[in-house]
Amino acid sequence: MLPLFTTPWAFAALLAIPALAGLYWLRNSFRLVPVSSLLLWLDQAEARTSGLRVRRVQTPLLFFLELTILFLLAVAATGPRLENSQGHWPLVVVLDDSYSMSAGGDESPKALALEMLADELRWGDEYPVRFVLAGTSPQVLGETVHGWSAGRELLRGWRCLSPAARLSEALAFAAELGGDKSRILVVTDQKPPDDLPAGRIVWRAFGRHQSNLALVRAARAGQGGQERCFFEIANFSAAEQTANFQLKAAGADRLILSERLTLKANEVRRLALQIKGVDGALGASLPDDALTLDNQVVLLPEELPKAAVEVRIKDEGLRALVEKTLDATGLTKKSVGRADLLFTDDMDFASVEAETWVVQLLREKDADAFTGPFVVDRTHPLAEGLSLQGVVWGGGKTEDLPGRPVILAGNVPLLTEVENAAGQRLLRWRLRTDLSTLTELPAWPVLVWNLVHWRATELPGLRATNLRLGESAVLKVAGTLRMPSPPPDGTPSVPSTMDSIVVRKPSGASQVLNVYSRRAAIPADDVGVYEVRSGDKLYSFAVNALSAEESDLSSCVSGRWGEWTEDGVPESALRNIAWVLLLLALGVLTWHLALASRSGR
Repeated sequence: MLPLFTTPWAFAALLAIPALAGLYWLRNSFRLVPVSSLLLWLDQAEARTSGLRVRRVQTPLLFFLELTILFLLAVAATGPRLENSQGHWPLVVVLDDSYSMSAGGDESPKALALEMLADELRWGDEYPVRFVLAGTSPQVLGETVHGWSAGRELLRGWRCLSPAARLSEALAFAAELGGDKSRILVVTDQKPPDDLPAGRIVWRAFGRHQSNLALVRAARAGQGGQERCFFEIANFSAAEQTANFQLKAAGADRLILSERLTLKANEVRRLALQIKGVDGALGASLPDDALTLDNQVVLLPEELPKAAVEVRIKDEGLRALVEKTLDATGLTKKSVGRADLLFTDDMDFASVEAETWVVQLLREKDADAFTGPFVVDRTHPLAEGLSLQGVVWGGGKTEDLPGRPVILAGNVPLLTEVENAAGQRLLRWRLRTDLSTLTELPAWPVLVWNLVHWRATELPGLRATNLRLGESAVLKVAGTLRMPSPPPDGTPSVPSTMDSIVVRKPSGASQVLNVYSRRAAIPADDVGVYEVRSGDKLYSFAVNALSAEESDLSSCVSGRWGEWTEDGVPESALRNIAWVLLLLALGVLTWHLALASRSGR
């Protein structure tokens, strides 16, 4: 609330009240003198207007009237202001939604902040309140509420599960959301920035420095029973700490590793482990401490689906080379029926299904051996890790080759890509092995591996099975793209799918998400294992809280900064009532004069 009085020092005028009381308390006193007669005395009454002797106080009505006049004048001097009917300023509460707010259990910053909000919002319900969650991006929590009873229900959605709190962005969003007349309350466990604006913002921090051991990084890679796991354990403390690190096979609850770790102050320990014979989930854990969310990690197997490959190459030498390189990638399988990837050197190959990508190897007679300079589109998936230094590439030398150029020799395209409306890709690859050293150098297996890996990532399934909290899982679903009817205005139609998937979160809640163009993005906003059902397929992915910034509680503080003042509020919301007090004082003074004149005093 804003202060009622704008100049509190003017209350010093109230010192006139005890001065008035003193005049009535102290009276004149006279020495008694015996005389023979009082006939010659004009004033025989004892004067009591002033003096030094203390006598019983006499409080006539005039005293109370004078007391009232002094009080009204003193209060009017403070410039009191009250909110008028336009003074119901909206309050926007910015809530730090990062998971460091849950550190400390029952004494966590979140629990203390809820107690403060209960006191702040319980006093009245005429003020509109909006809540903004400050996570990786700001978002509104529900609709406008009035008072604590409605706000308490809405705050159940404040879960503190974000890997970061972008408070500056949330403040700007809150100011725009509330408008010029809004007040802003920030609830967090961090210090405010140095340039915190005055007048409109109150910053409340409820954090405290706590020691914390945390798993800040975890990864799992490998296939075929041979896997590697990587972990980073950090000691966010100024003292040495000892903890027991355990790794289990989650399904069978089989202990794989139990190691006693001693970490120095602010040390980060890295563990690299070889894992064999574990097909399901792995669970790593540390003992519970101030922040329990970063003490548990679940890792699922990272497996890309294998691409079904068919090779239709007439040249026996080239066919053997391609088949050998494909087998070495470990990402392929022989096609049975429909192929995901087709390699051919036929200039007029037969039509293929819409899901089949075609790599057409062009053995043109009019060819040349190119030594560079080679121009590579580094944004393309085929260019990752590719180096053509020292490569001699034999291929056709005409500048006409349809499609988007991926690799060029000067202005001659050597490898191009064409994508149709259904998502099918045709790659034209100029290659004369008799004029090239490409197939003898590392660039050859890199190109083939990139190609197969790119196709595997576009097959139905999850792109990744182990994610950090706050990321999104991308699921590619099976199905045929449908071409909708053209709009009446004649614009081209875009093929799309409008299927749906069912997501079961770690909490047990289910959610239905739409699928657009065979893809669905699933927000990873909770910690644990998600299950996703698409048709008759069931997929799983794990989400872990892995953020060193949030696990480090050394910068958490408590305090209050800023005040809500009139400078931050429009004048239309306030009304000065000093003139009302002056009118009352004038009325009382008139009454006082009337009584005094009538009594002759």
